[in-house]
This record gives sequence, structure tokens and C-alpha cells, in this order.
Amino acid sequence: MLRLMRSLRLKLTRLYLLRLTHLLMQIQKLMCLLKLRHLLMLRLTHWLTLKLRHLLMLTQMHWYLLKLKHSLMLKPRRLLRPIQTLRYLLKLTHLSTLKLKRLSMLRLKHWLMPIQRHLLTLRPRRLSMLRPKHWLTLKPTHLLRPIQTLRCLLKLRHLLRPIQTLRYLLKLRRLLMLKLKHSLMLRLRHSLMLKLMRLSMLKPMHSLMLKLRRLSMLKPTH
Repeated sequence: MLRLMRSLRLKLTRLYLLRLTHLLMQIQKLMCLLKLRHLLMLRLTHWLTLKLRHLLMLTQMHWYLLKLKHSLMLKPRRLLRPIQTLRYLLKLTHLSTLKLKRLSMLRLKHWLMPIQRHLLTLRPRRLSMLRPKHWLTLKPTHLLRPIQTLRCLLKLRHLLRPIQTLRYLLKLRRLLMLKLKHSLMLRLRHSLMLKLMRLSMLKPMHSLMLKLRRLSMLKPTH
């Protein structure tokens, strides 16, 4: 009986131990799986954070490069604005002078064409009218010629007025600039001369004052 009891106890203990080992194995397996899952999750989160950081760095770099490009594009425009305005003003002045010149030349041509035509028509007429019977008809034309020439000269003078005014204005501007320059140079020269005179006067006065002070400080010796 005792042997049976012992054998049963041994069997029961073995069964319990087997069950415990089986349970422990399952728990260890679950723990390993949980650890693996946790590690995988950590790796995924780390990878995702790295990717996000890389993307953010790329966007920041792109934005910074765009800003630099924009600033570099703006700086030459700001620097070139005065040069462009100066060129535009020079073009405008050149175009205005060209227009004035062209208009004056067209007017001159317009007024000179009838004179040339008249002269060309007068030559054969004059040759044909050299006979004595047409001498009386030539006299009024001969009398009217000075009036026509005077009119042509007056018209030419009227046409040449804009160019003359432009030249006159340019001369006036040049003279004014020269006068201003001369006056400024005179003022500067006068101020410099005054300063030099004051300095040259101050030095001997200062030395005299020092000598007088020294003499006054010295005691008389008997």
C-alpha cells in the first residue's frame, strides 16, 4: 500500500511539474513575442521619426534656398533701378531731341520743296521770257522775289526756334553750373584762408601769453 501511495504521489508530482513546465514555456513564449513586438514597434517609431525629420529638413532647406534665391534676385533689381531710370531718362531725352530734329527737318523739307519747285519752274519761264515783249511781265516777279525770300527766311527761322531754344537752355545750364562751381570754390577758399589765418594768429598769441605768465610768475630778485 505504501508503495502504491508513493508511486501515485510521484506520478502526481510529475504531472504537476510537467504542467508547470508547460505553463512556464507558454508564458516565456508570450513574453518573447511581446518583447519582439515591442522592439518592432520601437524600430518602426524610430524609423518614422527619422523619416519625418529628414522630410522636415528637406523642406526647410528648400524654403531657405528659395528665400536666398528671392533675396539674390531682389538685390540686383534694387541696385539696377537707378541705372535703369537713368537709361530711361537718357533714352527719353535722346528720343525727344530726335523728334525735334526730325520735325524741324520735315518742316524745312516741306517749306523748301515749294521753293525748289518754284525755282525750277522759274528757270524755263525766265528763259522763255527773255524776249522784249515779256519784259513788263518779268518786272513784277523780280519785285516779288525779295518778299518771297524774306518769307522763306522767316519760316526757316520759325522752324529753327526749338533747336535754338534747346541749345540756349543747354548753354544756360552749363553757365549756371560753372557759376555755382566757381562760387563754391571761392567760398571754400575763403573759409580755408580764414582758418589758416586764425591758426597762424593763435600760435604767436598763445606763445606770448605763456611768456607773460612765466615772467609774472617769476619773483623779482634784489
